Amino acid sequence: MPRLDPGSSKGLVTDVCLKRKIRNFIEISAENQAGYEIYIKEKSVLNLQNKRAYDALGIEQETKKLPKDEKQARDITAWMCKNFFDIRTFGAVMTTEVNSGASARPSATGIRPIH
Repeated sequence: MPRLDPGSSKGLVTDVCLKRKIRNFIEISAENQAGYEIYIKEKSVLNLQNKRAYDALGIEQETKKLPKDEKQARDITAWMCKNFFDIRTFGAVMTTEVNSGASARPSATGIRPIH
């Protein structure tokens, strides 16, 4: 069911909705292309996705913490950004059981006030 503004009955489109549409499009159009995997998927276990970075880089995993070695910590986050389109595009906080750091992206402000 679409989200509606109860006062005007007009449809609402959130950033989450738009991001999902973009993720779905990329998942279909860039299937099996390196660097275009999708991190946030339905029924996806994020810890398993995070662990892939540790395995690929041969880094010993410390539960809930990034490695103390700053270069290793940066390498893990860089690997995640390199391999997952949506992390590069929208940013992500990858600090669940298997900590892969955070990737922040800039936000924007509209040019006109909303009335």
